[in-house]
Amino acid sequence: MGALATVERLRLDEQAYRSLRRAILRGELAPGQRLVQEDLAARLGTSRLPVRDALRRLERDGLVEADGRGTYHVVRWGAEDLAQLYEVRLLLEPAAASRAAARLSAQDLSELRELHTLLERAACAGDADALVEGNYQFHFRVYQASGNPRLVRAIEALWSGLPPLAPVVLPDQLWRSVREHAEILRQLEVQSARGAAAALRRHIRGAGAALVAALQARSRQTGSGGVRGG
Repeated sequence: MGALATVERLRLDEQAYRSLRRAILRGELAPGQRLVQEDLAARLGTSRLPVRDALRRLERDGLVEADGRGTYHVVRWGAEDLAQLYEVRLLLEPAAASRAAARLSAQDLSELRELHTLLERAACAGDADALVEGNYQFHFRVYQASGNPRLVRAIEALWSGLPPLAPVVLPDQLWRSVREHAEILRQLEVQSARGAAAALRRHIRGAGAALVAALQARSRQTGSGGVRGG
């Protein structure tokens, strides 16, 4: 296995989480691989505590799973799993955006513009982690304005099962993601329910297709049906 990036003393749990997440998504930690906390701590250059906290967060993300003895493994899934998840996202998220279009306040729109500026800065810096975080905040600022908390919780469950991390897995998606968010924002600013839903649908479909293609390509290269990352 390749060396993991060491972490800084500042916010060790966050640094450990990001390093392990990227290693999983890029296939450096293989599907089904057992994750030994002592080994990971040594490779990250930290103690077990930040690793333990990071693994708990990764479990909530749906990237690792624990057995009854508290042992963690990288979750196995493949292109078909990903395609199914994005199919459900296409059913739920445009509906939330459509509802939100007429409900967003001036303050909401101001916050979305600020978030989009952060996305642009992250893309300029090539900071995939910041783009992923900004992407989450942007989407859920919209969805929470839908006025349907049950719909929001259903979407949150999808994102927890498999976070939409195309910028981490596919770095060339950074600017595409920024441009697509700009179009979603434009449609929301003019209160177009149909336009916002259509823009979001294109955004989700494009990211899903790129990720599925990447997974299928890796599967052909490795000869494995269950892969993680792209």
